[in-house]
This record gives sequence, structure tokens and C-alpha cells, in this order.
Amino acid sequence: MLDLGTDRFGNSVYDLFDDLETQFRRWGRIAIVRGVEELEPEPGSPEEDEARDAARARAWAEEDPTVRAAILKVAERKYDKRSTQRTLWEG
Repeated sequence: MLDLGTDRFGNSVYDLFDDLETQFRRWGRIAIVRGVEELEPEPGSPEEDEARDAARARAWAEEDPTVRAAILKVAERKYDKRSTQRTLWEG
């Protein structure tokens, strides 16, 4: 599998796993890292609904009302950004 990431000159994209500066210089962003990345659920998916509910439950478990409000605001920005109106048919 790793051989698929090697070019004809023997250079591998996987050589850059631990060289974040080179990645940024080459591509303008950090593209690959070691480890498992938490993927954001697809908007509108059941997984996103579960993640939103879990974030709200964590907020409501907070005793301090100021902290609770801040956590709820972050959850709202993260999960409630899509429109509630959907076009079912365009004529």
C-alpha cells in the first residue's frame, strides 16, 4: 500500500509525515499526519444529529450557567449552521 505513494524517483509522500514545515511550504497546509483523525460528520446525517445531541448534553451537564451558555453557543455555531429550509422541487 505504501508503495502506491512513491513516485518514479523513489520519493514518497509518506516521507513528509513528520516534516510539517515542508508540508506547509509545499502545499500551503498540513495535509498528512500520523494517527487517527476525528472526522466531522456529514451535514444532515444521523451522525451529525448524534454529535449535536452529545454536545448539547455535555453543555447541560455543566453546573456553571456561564460556562454552560458558552458551550451551547459553540455547539450552536458548529452544528446549527445549515438552513432549516430546503427546496424540494425547482420548477
